[in-house]
Amino acid sequence: MDLPQELRLTIEDRPSAEDWDKLGRNLDAFNRAFLGETGFSRMGFFVRNQDCEVLAGLVGSTYAGWLFVAELWVHVDLRRRGIGSGLLALAEQRAIDLGCHSAMLDTFSFQGPEFYPRFGYRAYGTLDYPPDHQRIFFRKPLVPDGPSRFSKLFPVSVKGVLFEGNRVVLLENERGEWELPGGRLEPGEEPATGLAREITEELGIQVGGGAILDSWVYEVLPQREVLIMSYGMRRLDQGPMGVSAEHRRLGLFALGELDALPMPEGYRRSIRAWAARCNIR
Repeated sequence: MDLPQELRLTIEDRPSAEDWDKLGRNLDAFNRAFLGETGFSRMGFFVRNQDCEVLAGLVGSTYAGWLFVAELWVHVDLRRRGIGSGLLALAEQRAIDLGCHSAMLDTFSFQGPEFYPRFGYRAYGTLDYPPDHQRIFFRKPLVPDGPSRFSKLFPVSVKGVLFEGNRVVLLENERGEWELPGGRLEPGEEPATGLAREITEELGIQVGGGAILDSWVYEVLPQREVLIMSYGMRRLDQGPMGVSAEHRRLGLFALGELDALPMPEGYRRSIRAWAARCNIR
């Protein structure tokens, strides 16, 4: 391992949730160049007693149209009450609400391989692991048409044009392109509300406005298209701006610098439209 002199390697038996999360978000930022909007989210459902002790629960995540069930456990005293199946149903419904079409999980042969087929899961692979046992992998379609129904839909990404003085706020993505801040809407979320949330997540600031500027279909990669909707936004606070792990860096650019930047033409068009409305030159 050839590390620069100023870097060091640490070996940690209990990595922090923050560091673990940072790796995942950086990997997700890279994956978006190939997958488009991935819709990554985590979920957890827990049954607790009066002392807040967990007696049953399910944790998992959604990514690129799939629900991944990581852990499902019910205390032995609470089994055969429909709690496990109820937790699984809650996770599946939450995943459907987030736009997922399928679910995936795995279990050991000494755990519950006979449990999941009762709810529509089908085994698609096994490993002889650990010794004398097997790890069995299951999948299930969550919607009647499976992935094909979703492949016909355009992902929608809302983007905001925001000026600091006479300079527009841009973020550099993993493809080396400059783009407007913003991202994917949550189910049932209004575009202006979702955009304000995304900008807060990406820049750490509060914004408002929501004047629609433009919309167009952008081919991120060959056969990978997304519907872009752009809005003019204004600052609601005076705090410093930051940049999340989703992007490489933050940049502020004058209108005269736009033509030299690697970015989709639709973004340039939206920036100039909002600048004209705000009398920015």
